[in-house]
Amino acid sequence: MKNNNSFSIIALGISVLSLLFIAYVVCLETRFNADWYAIVVGILALLVTVLIGWSIYTVIDFDRRVTKRINKAITDLNIEIKGNIKKESNKIIHITFGLIGLSMYQSGEIITAIEFYTQAIKSADNKEDIVDIEMYLDILSSCIDIVMKNEGRYLIKEDNKNAAYNTVRLIDNPKAEAILEKIKSLPSY
Repeated sequence: MKNNNSFSIIALGISVLSLLFIAYVVCLETRFNADWYAIVVGILALLVTVLIGWSIYTVIDFDRRVTKRINKAITDLNIEIKGNIKKESNKIIHITFGLIGLSMYQSGEIITAIEFYTQAIKSADNKEDIVDIEMYLDILSSCIDIVMKNEGRYLIKEDNKNAAYNTVRLIDNPKAEAILEKIKSLPSY
C-alpha cells in the first residue's frame, strides 16, 4: 500500500512541476514559438500516458486482490465444511454401531453386542457425544453382567476383551472405572 501512495505523490509532483514549467515559459517568453508548444505538448502527453498507465495498473491490482480474498474465503469455507462432514460422519458411525449393538443385545448375541458397543464408544467424540457414551457404557455394563451371570455360556475373544478394555480406559467418566474392572474379569479364550 505504501508503494501505491509514493507513486501517486511522484505523479502529482511531476504534474505540479510541469504546470510550473509551463507558467514559467509563458511568463518569460514574450514570443511563444512553435518549439515551445511542442515541448509543452510532449510533457503533457507524457503525463497523460503515465496517469492512464497508473489507472490500468490499479484496476489490475484491484482484480488480483479481490481474487486473492475470494480464493481465501473459498478455502476457509471448504475447510469448515470438510470438518463438519467428518464430525457428522463420525456421529452417524457411532450411532450405527450403537443401533447394531442394541439389535444384537435384544436378539441375545451378547458377545457381538459388546463388540459393537466397544466400536460405538471408540467412534464417539468424548466432548460432544457424552450422553450417547453414557448410554453405551450402561448397555455395555448390562452386557457384561449377563456374560458374568452365564459364565459357561458366553466367552469373548481375548483380542476383543483387550479392545473393549483399551477403549473404555480412554473414557473420562466415573462409570468407566467400574466397567474396566468388569471387563478384566470377563471369561475369554
